[in-house]
Amino acid sequence: MKRIYSFIILGFLTSVSFAQLIPRPQSPSTPFSAKAKKDEAPQSQASATSNSSAAKLSAPIPLARIEKSMPMWQQLIGFTNYDNQSNNSTQDRIIVGADGVAHAAWMLSNEGSGWTDRGTGYNSGEGYEWDVEPVDRIESVRTGWPDLHQTESGQEFYVCHDGTGPIHINRRPTVGSGTWTLTEIPTALTVNILWPRAAVDGNTIHVIALSEPSTTANPDPAPVNGLNGNLIYWRSEDGGATWAVQDHIFMELDVAEYEGISADTYAIDARQGDVSIAIFSRFHDAALLSSSDDGDNWTYTIISDFEISGYLYDTLSDSDGDLVADTLFTTDGTGALVIDGAGVTHVFFGSNFIVDDTPDDTFYTYFFTFDLLYWNDTYETNEIYICATAEEDETDDDETFTIGSADEVSNFTRSLAGMPSVTEDEDGIIYVVYSGADEYYLGDHYYRHLYVVTTEDSGVSFLPPVELTPDEDEEFYEFVYPSVVENDGILHIVAQRDFEAGVLVAEVIAGDASSTDVNDIIYLAITTDLDTDVSVEENEQVAQLNVYPSPTAGIVNLEGENLDKQSLKVYDMSGKQMVNTTISGRDKVSFDFSFLPDGIYSLTIGSGKNKMSTEILIQK
Repeated sequence: MKRIYSFIILGFLTSVSFAQLIPRPQSPSTPFSAKAKKDEAPQSQASATSNSSAAKLSAPIPLARIEKSMPMWQQLIGFTNYDNQSNNSTQDRIIVGADGVAHAAWMLSNEGSGWTDRGTGYNSGEGYEWDVEPVDRIESVRTGWPDLHQTESGQEFYVCHDGTGPIHINRRPTVGSGTWTLTEIPTALTVNILWPRAAVDGNTIHVIALSEPSTTANPDPAPVNGLNGNLIYWRSEDGGATWAVQDHIFMELDVAEYEGISADTYAIDARQGDVSIAIFSRFHDAALLSSSDDGDNWTYTIISDFEISGYLYDTLSDSDGDLVADTLFTTDGTGALVIDGAGVTHVFFGSNFIVDDTPDDTFYTYFFTFDLLYWNDTYETNEIYICATAEEDETDDDETFTIGSADEVSNFTRSLAGMPSVTEDEDGIIYVVYSGADEYYLGDHYYRHLYVVTTEDSGVSFLPPVELTPDEDEEFYEFVYPSVVENDGILHIVAQRDFEAGVLVAEVIAGDASSTDVNDIIYLAITTDLDTDVSVEENEQVAQLNVYPSPTAGIVNLEGENLDKQSLKVYDMSGKQMVNTTISGRDKVSFDFSFLPDGIYSLTIGSGKNKMSTEILIQK
């Protein structure tokens, strides 16, 4: 029997090894709110307002102390000026081939506005040895939202959109090699199809995407089956060569409940003939569409029941008919799911509370929340639990995550623990990587870092979250939009990092900034044992260090005492980190840096007070 703990006794969870599931909050967890528009980029937090009339909840429940895991590698693999990798839920953007080489994709652009060169950035590597960071997109046309996969036969592909007409699939016969072939996924619909996602089951490819919704800026697109933005489904049984199912419209999405589906508020997974699609609507029910016959027939299940059926955006959020706006629980639009080996679908998503007390002003108010939520398809509707929270600062004088003003929260309009990506290993252990704010790291905003929360018993309980970023020397990076896949005991993660919190693309679109700046695309490799016992701060200082040769064509030798378990970072002359790894096992070790361009580089060994640096010249 499932145990549901009251808020009175939850504080005792900090002393146990497992964090029990906690019922989701019933009212906003902070009085701070911000204004946003449904169909446009979120406003800068400069427009945030306080709403003292909103109900308050007691502080987020503290889980066991979040430790830091020691990454095997944290590697720079690319750049982009387009820092909005997703409007809501994150795409699948990393795979690992049969040879153990990882392959990652992202939205790449070198422009500060307009982003006419936007397309798919792509890189491959193993450990810290990755190809040179690409400067050009793969495609010859402007695209976005790459969702990367591989089939059982070894074919590599991703789906994407170009903004007009059908969505596309870009395929090549072998993971990591061969010529890409970009083709359209057929449709008879006369509206633009956008923001695709895919799932693979053997050589069968399942694809979902959204018909273009009508917006204030573009009122022309027509509803599809009555929905202003409707979810469309395709299926290919031969790796994308032909499409057995085209333009399937889910009649289960009732116009009496849904005004429309929003961009990227959905995720899909497929396994052994089962297909699951989760919808994380901000203004309607969060729901699961599931099929047990490879997508031929579908069942609709409500995950979280939105209190107003058929709610029309920018009308009074009055759920009880008293003509007074009510504050309503909803998702934050970000979520992920996985079908486990037993056929159970596990769903993870961030949350918000919203209120609309001024109809027809094009704005609504959302409330900052701290929680990552969990549900699976053995649960009832609204049986939702907190599995992780934003990290509270243990060095301050309280036990709550304190927001001094709404300006301290960056402009993602999402939970302070959200943007989840999920994977399962061969032993049935589920790993959820998410982006969470850390109260300790407050600059102009709270910085988001990457964390992983794990369940070893199919969602009955969760281990305390473990922090994956940053390391000791890079505390004020922000890490967002993670995508994770497990392979052979390693969590392979691709994410975006930046010194500046928030989405600058959104501010450029809203007219609050003139241009974007460069963001890093980084790769992390984390062992699934999530080793939190290794601390480079505690290592003794390296002694008698000798680094040679210099110049070098790529091979660099390190000799010295106390090298084992020291961090090794390589920076170019602009200060960009090119390599982040850990020295293992001996006092003489060689690294092959031939993948780096010719130039002078700074090598940093160790961290904190024991850090040592030297320079090398790579000259091939």
